[in-house]
Amino acid sequence: RLYATQYHFTTWDPANVSLWTELVRLVLPWFSWCVTNYLVSVLFEGEGRFGQIVSFSAFALAPTIAMVTLMALLSRLLSLGEAGTMTALTALEWAWLVLLMLLGNSTIHNYSLRKSIAIGALSVVGIVLLWGVAVLLLGLVGTLGNFAFTLVREVVTRAV
Repeated sequence: RLYATQYHFTTWDPANVSLWTELVRLVLPWFSWCVTNYLVSVLFEGEGRFGQIVSFSAFALAPTIAMVTLMALLSRLLSLGEAGTMTALTALEWAWLVLLMLLGNSTIHNYSLRKSIAIGALSVVGIVLLWGVAVLLLGLVGTLGNFAFTLVREVVTRAV
């Protein structure tokens, strides 16, 4: 999507795109989903194992690859006035992804669709909490490192 989409449908400059950053932007939310879904489903008597959650979550992303390819090709044929088509395809992509995640969650853990939706919502809340704790820990580690550096600098300055 980053390199194949026509320029009038993009908000990014392909020259400034880092593939490592984009890989992290793809893998981090997916892995966070897998971890939090496993933890939440363990609390609510889910029958799936972590490996199964990773598998169905990865397979649920497969249609996204097809949609991204289709949208990149369509961006070369459509004009900017037909941007609504691209927006509709993006909405379809997200709806398809969410549906596959919910159905996979329901199948793996042997939940009803209603319970699967609740577990999915709790998993999203878990992702927010997980990332919030991670940001707090990173801030704490940064502050602790800054304190240690300042302490060593003071000791060296006072000793001389």
